[in-house]
Amino acid sequence: MKKSMLLLLIGISVFFLTACKSDTTIKIGFSNVLTTSYGNLGIDAMYGAQLAVQEINDNGGVNGNKLELIVRDDEGDPIKAIEVDNELKELDCVAIIGHGLSGVAEATINNANDRDILLISPTITSTVFNGLDDNFFRIIPAVNQQGETIANLVYETNPEDTLVFYESRNSAFSFPLTEAFTVQSELNGLIINESNKYIFTGNDSDEYSRISSIINNESINNVLIIGSSYDVSSIVQQLDRDVNIYLSLWASTSDLIQLSGSNIEGARTLNFYDTFNTGVKYLDFVDSYTERYGVNPSFSSMFAYEAVYILAEALENTTNYSVDAIKEALLDIDEFEGLMDTIAFNQFGDIEREIYSFIVEDGEYVKMEDEVN
Repeated sequence: MKKSMLLLLIGISVFFLTACKSDTTIKIGFSNVLTTSYGNLGIDAMYGAQLAVQEINDNGGVNGNKLELIVRDDEGDPIKAIEVDNELKELDCVAIIGHGLSGVAEATINNANDRDILLISPTITSTVFNGLDDNFFRIIPAVNQQGETIANLVYETNPEDTLVFYESRNSAFSFPLTEAFTVQSELNGLIINESNKYIFTGNDSDEYSRISSIINNESINNVLIIGSSYDVSSIVQQLDRDVNIYLSLWASTSDLIQLSGSNIEGARTLNFYDTFNTGVKYLDFVDSYTERYGVNPSFSSMFAYEAVYILAEALENTTNYSVDAIKEALLDIDEFEGLMDTIAFNQFGDIEREIYSFIVEDGEYVKMEDEVN
């Protein structure tokens, strides 16, 4: 009896192991920063990707095949990011939704090209790989658009000198954004003095105190902080004078206002994600997301959600899941209807999107009436 039961259990185990390896499941990798002080960016993206996979599977999958999302934490570290990408490839993932930080872009994209891995990033904005035929696609425009837009926002709201603080660990994002901001400011007639630019290291309480002290003791009233929501909140909580705060998209995650307190009131920021959009598709996404996770989605939530859907459309149009075949299918998508605008890759896997300006009022993001472009 015991022997029969053992054989039955072995048979059942073999059946389920075989089922897991069956062609009826298409594996997709997800790799992003899920821990450290930058984890909110990746967690938001993970939630968006998970929701998209659930919806696609609930609606029959891809050509009748279910999707499986395999999640890994890259810790925002290039070495770890390469490690998990290679692991996901060994697990037979057809593509990876990732990564999140531009600081891991160069290492992971070079590795993807060498190891034949397809990356679709929700939030990497580094300009390093613009205009290259590689294994990297993204759902967000390159960072220079943000720098130029913030410069125009400063010019139209408070055309004065600006203190600029930019984070060093994600330099592939913060450095080119600072440069684009400086160049556009000069075109607008506002000179950004090098003496008013400060590099800081994120996740360092001494650095946050140093920056807040500079702001508190300077007479310049415009302050641009290029860092995460954690960086920004840790700085603004220590301010003891009113200043005009400007922020990059990186800080616009779902936790910024809660972390920052009242000192974030009046801050101006950017987003490719219009929280006031009234389209049915977007509103359905928000309802499903908040019902499932109990928090509001952010730009990284939306972009990861769209990344899964656009990958699924490409998979629908090819039975060959090689990197070259999926790349070709992605590029063949003339227009993809995203949650609030149309997405189209150029020949290099880059896109353009509309950008929106927001101000924090009464603890909420309020869309500015005229978008600054």
